[in-house]
Amino acid sequence: MEKWSRHKLKELITIKHGYAFKGEYFTDVKTNNILLTPGNFAIGGGFQINKPKYYEGPIPEDYVLKKGDLIVTMTDLSKQGDTLGFPAIIPYNSHLKFLHNQRIGLVEELIDEIDLKFLFYSMCTNTYQKFVVGSASGSTVKHTSPGRIREYEISIPSKGTQLKIASILSAYDDLIENNEKRIKLLEEMAQLLFTEWFVKFNFPGHEKIKMVDSGTEFGMIPEGWNLKALENVCDYIGRGISPSYNDEGESIVLNQKCIRNQQISFAESRRQDKKVSTEKIVKFGDVLVCSTGVGTLGRVAQIYDFYSGSTADSHVSIVRPNNNINVDYFGISLLNKEKYFTDQGVGSTGQTELSRSIIQKTIILCPPMEIQLQFSNKVANGRRVLINLRKANDDLAQIRDLLIPQLVTGKRGVKN
Repeated sequence: MEKWSRHKLKELITIKHGYAFKGEYFTDVKTNNILLTPGNFAIGGGFQINKPKYYEGPIPEDYVLKKGDLIVTMTDLSKQGDTLGFPAIIPYNSHLKFLHNQRIGLVEELIDEIDLKFLFYSMCTNTYQKFVVGSASGSTVKHTSPGRIREYEISIPSKGTQLKIASILSAYDDLIENNEKRIKLLEEMAQLLFTEWFVKFNFPGHEKIKMVDSGTEFGMIPEGWNLKALENVCDYIGRGISPSYNDEGESIVLNQKCIRNQQISFAESRRQDKKVSTEKIVKFGDVLVCSTGVGTLGRVAQIYDFYSGSTADSHVSIVRPNNNINVDYFGISLLNKEKYFTDQGVGSTGQTELSRSIIQKTIILCPPMEIQLQFSNKVANGRRVLINLRKANDDLAQIRDLLIPQLVTGKRGVKN
């Protein structure tokens, strides 16, 4: 059995602070310069581009990140410090510059014996994150520092074994990433068709339809099409439960963390044993809307793949379509309402709420059912593939997450 040695991170790495890029150069206009924030870190570790922040000012060359750079986040807005201290690796993108912003740390080796990819996975463990959150300062906004992170102690094997472990775990991430690319493509195809038919109104037979003024912000719409409030096309609109959490519980609870990039992830769900009323058990076609929080408010995702008995917590609204609207058309209509829902939040910077009445009164365009069904038939095959890919990714992520603490601590060996 190979002997592993124990080291505090301060013996292995330094962490360089980011640059205070000036707010006057932040822009909503797309540029090639992406200013990294804690929002670019996935819960559990990993890089994501979610609502990118663009920059168009002067850039110090020392603060342009390179492919393969390992970074950590040192600020988190959530009470639990969901991403605090977690790592991410800068991906390759020939068109974008990723900028090393303040409160983001760049990890650099002090000695050659540490592999940064192995370190990345070591920093994805619950033990590491609990250590970082436990030593953090602040209540509403949690902060850590390079000094605190570098006090964490890890075990490391030989460099060769580190590389093998990183390679095994990277294989899972590569498969997940490839599946995510396919999922994104399928979602984009469905969205493009939706835009063509229901925004540009180039649907089958549109040449024979007269356009009329709706008298609303929707402007000109096809004659015979209706504008309806969600309460008129839904069987149920309401918050989820206040869970009684229990790791051995029977029902799965979806929360704000589970709704990201207009997708449902069961990886961040929890279990509970409280009895759940039928209306609060999520069903195929339901749309979930984050209705509490800062940074998560207004996020939308549709339930296509779900586990029996799943529910949502009280920070999430369940919006269930009735038989008067097609589930595929309904889902994409509400995905396009994400910004609207976010803008309707009311409250302080610490807690913003989206009320049930706002959701109920939200207006959507309702074409004749015949058109909705034609749209659904066009996207049905893609949806089936998408469901299988998401299920595969959930399975891959679960296996990877089980392997990480075993491999990076030496509890499970690797073959030479």
